[in-house]
Amino acid sequence: AAEQERIVEERRRAEAAAAAAAELARRVPTPAPTPVPTPAPTPVPTVVPTVVPNPQLPDPTVTVVPTVVPNPQLPDPTPTVVPTVVPNPQPATPLTPTGGGIVCPLGGPFTHIDDFSAPRVYGGVHRANDLIAAQGTPVLAAASGSIDHRSSSVGGMSAHLKGDNGDYYFYTHLSGYENVGAGYVTAGTVIGYVGMTGNAPIPHLHFEIHSGGYGNYSNPYGPVRSACF
Repeated sequence: AAEQERIVEERRRAEAAAAAAAELARRVPTPAPTPVPTPAPTPVPTVVPTVVPNPQLPDPTVTVVPTVVPNPQLPDPTPTVVPTVVPNPQPATPLTPTGGGIVCPLGGPFTHIDDFSAPRVYGGVHRANDLIAAQGTPVLAAASGSIDHRSSSVGGMSAHLKGDNGDYYFYTHLSGYENVGAGYVTAGTVIGYVGMTGNAPIPHLHFEIHSGGYGNYSNPYGPVRSACF
C-alpha cells in the first residue's frame, strides 16, 4: 500500500510541476526570433544613351524653275522694204552731157514733176526741181567744174558746182559728201548722196540750174528729162 501511495504522490508532483511550467510559459512570452535582414540587391544602373545632336545642316537651296507663259501667236510683221541703192561705179572717163547740156544728176532711179515756180509755204516760189529718190542714191556732177561743199539750216548738206560751161548748179538735202576738198570734178563724178537734211520731209534732191551764172534761175525739168530718161 505504501508503494502505491508513493507512485500516486510522484504522479501528482509531476503533474503539478508540468502545470507550473505551463503557467510560467504562458506568463513569460517566448522572445521572437531576431530577424535576419535580407540584403537589398545592388541596383543595376540604367544606362541612358547620350544623344549626339546632328550638326545643323543649311536649308536646301530651292531651284526655282520659271514658268514659261507662251506669248500669243502674233502675225508676222509686214517687213518694211527699204530700196537698195547700188551706186554707179565712178566712170573712168568723164560722162558727156546730153542734148540737155548736162549729165544726169542722180546715179539711180527717181521720180520728179515740173514743180519749178511752184508757190512755197514760207513765201516765194520754188526755184528748182525736187528729184524723189531713195536715201543714199549717188548724186553726180552735172558738168565739169569747181565744186564746193557747204551746209545751211534750210538746205542742209549742200554742194555748189560752178560749171566750165558757165552754168551754176546747186544741190541740197544731201545725206553725205564725196570728193570734199577736191576743188575740181569732172562731169558724172559722185559729189554726195541723197538725203533729207535741212527742212526736207522725205529723201530727195533739190536741184537748181542757174544758166550763165549764179542768180539766173532756169527750169531744170527739160534738161533733167533729156539727160536721165
